[in-house]
Amino acid sequence: MTRLIIAALITLLASPVFAADATKPAKTKTQEDSAAHQESTTPEASLAAANKAYFDKAAKEEGTIKLGSGLLYKSLKEGSGATPGVMSTVKVRARGTLINGKEFYNSYTRKMPAQHKMNRIFRCWQDGLRKMKVGGKAKLVCQPEVAFKNNGVANLVPPGSIVTYEIDLLEVK
Repeated sequence: MTRLIIAALITLLASPVFAADATKPAKTKTQEDSAAHQESTTPEASLAAANKAYFDKAAKEEGTIKLGSGLLYKSLKEGSGATPGVMSTVKVRARGTLINGKEFYNSYTRKMPAQHKMNRIFRCWQDGLRKMKVGGKAKLVCQPEVAFKNNGVANLVPPGSIVTYEIDLLEVK
């Protein structure tokens, strides 16, 4: 009976379940650096770094102004008509791209302008359009907080992405 108990203890101590609870050796400096590097190269960290680089570069373009909301606004053509208000309806043509240049929206190719109520569009467009006059064209660089936030748009805009629009203001009602 004693031999049976000793054999069972030896088998138990050698099992992987028991060995997993054993004290693990401390990580070396190289292993710690490698783990830190892997954490900093997550898709979220890569997107954040790319967003920052793109935004910083766009902010330095001549004629670009940063609005209080964080939107970068650059007039490409000054208009001479009405400026939309909070309750206006606007008719626009626009093209939206990601920071890699991939297009996710284009009303120019549809050859049909879009109509939107100012109080129902996202903040980036609200802030940008309120700086424009009918007949004007602008470039809007929208941080996630004033565009799609961390939601993105299914299969079009990844969560947390900066988006850029070229937008023509055609009409204000």
